Amino acid sequence: MSSLFRLQLLGPVSLYRDGEPIHGFKSRKVLALLGYLAAEGRPISRSYLAELFWPDQPESRSRNNLSQALHNLLNLWPGCCEANHHAIRFCSTASTSLDLKGFNDWVGKGEVSTLAMAAELYRGDFMAGMYLDNCPEFEQWLRLEQENWRQRVTQVLRDLIAHYTQPNETEQALQFISRLLEIDPGDEDAHRQKIVWLAQSGQRSASLAQFEACRLYLTEELGVEPASETVQLYERIRSGELRHEAQISTANGNLSSAVSTPASFFYNNLPAQSTSFIGREEELTLIEQYLGKPACRLLTIIGLGGIGKTRLALQSAAAANGFRQGVCFVGLTSISSPDFLISTIASALKFPLYGRGDPKTQLIDYLSDKEMLLVLDNFEHLISGAGLLVEILQRAPHLKMLVTSRERLSLQEEWILDLQGLTFPEGDDMVLLENYSAVQLFLQRAQQVQADFWLRYLDKPAVVRICRLVEGMPLGIELAAAWIRTFSCREIVVEIEKTTIF
Repeated sequence: MSSLFRLQLLGPVSLYRDGEPIHGFKSRKVLALLGYLAAEGRPISRSYLAELFWPDQPESRSRNNLSQALHNLLNLWPGCCEANHHAIRFCSTASTSLDLKGFNDWVGKGEVSTLAMAAELYRGDFMAGMYLDNCPEFEQWLRLEQENWRQRVTQVLRDLIAHYTQPNETEQALQFISRLLEIDPGDEDAHRQKIVWLAQSGQRSASLAQFEACRLYLTEELGVEPASETVQLYERIRSGELRHEAQISTANGNLSSAVSTPASFFYNNLPAQSTSFIGREEELTLIEQYLGKPACRLLTIIGLGGIGKTRLALQSAAAANGFRQGVCFVGLTSISSPDFLISTIASALKFPLYGRGDPKTQLIDYLSDKEMLLVLDNFEHLISGAGLLVEILQRAPHLKMLVTSRERLSLQEEWILDLQGLTFPEGDDMVLLENYSAVQLFLQRAQQVQADFWLRYLDKPAVVRICRLVEGMPLGIELAAAWIRTFSCREIVVEIEKTTIF
């Protein structure tokens, strides 16, 4: 029977064989190489890896060091990588357990129990404690990955916290709020939630102590004072105005007044983009025009997966004017059922659902006076729950929604923008290729992985062919451009023509 290998990257890098830890890595770079290949999950050229881990060595020596590191790795974990003269790829098999994949799989199921399982896999920062001397590009990659995974687990924890709203769920809510504060002790919203939950459960002293812990961290670590709503919450608990659940419930049975929104509220949680936005000038103008129409309250961008719906929505939302209280991005990929729509939207807004009140009523009441743009991303698997959007729009007259989906929501209120691929030459004219957005995207992404790449005349037909083969789809273009360190443009054409990935 084959051995079971378990690789943990969420926290200090750990490798186990049949439950026993594996030692014998000749250097930290061997361990770092394993983590890098497993996290990337795609073929990486040998020349890039050699430069990444031994940037101060001559090419021949750095490639030799890479071969020795790979040999050490394969001795400890036979079959963990596939390698040829050009590239190396991590291999995940039935006998491989990788926490990154487990996290994604659990989150993908979108149920409360599976989100909790995903959170359990996070033992600490991605590859915590890993440091390599004189490897600046690897260190930059590591910091970005750590921040990415930190953001992902905090979103999972916020989703879990938003699910628990009843007084008899105090223990579960406090458990996940405490986990969130361990990861991000400066999250003042989480501090307020914990303060309220403790007060709600009759733990007044602990609630006041939590405020003090929040104040100390903010002042000593971040150099700022607690927000006015946090101080007001503390004063209400200290004075006895808020003591326990029966006394802090509002007339409609929820605790939202304890963390009410100030009049000067402005919100923007749009995720930062690490790459440039290319093309789509016509679509951006159309979206601006649609959102400017009083009659257009719900605009859906529809298109195939990978066509660029999310990126276009984010770019449009970032440029949107006229929303006095900001923009809220709500990612829906991780939830599997419309039952989680309310808690997911509330979590994105950082609006805590509390008490015995109906969660939908709480959310709609909260949004009723907001002049905001809600961006609801990846709605296609939740269409049966689209009626919630209509209910919100009916009660929130100043709210608008920008939705991305692979298919229409089939709502009477819905306006449609059907998104196609980026522009590319239809004929054989190779003049002014750089004016086409598909070609621009390929060139920029290729230069990201190979800084000295430039479009030679002989490569132009191949680049055009690549853009045509993927029909201008941004995801396909980016996948193709990522191969530029391993293949020539003409070789990429051959690879696309014989693969099903695209």
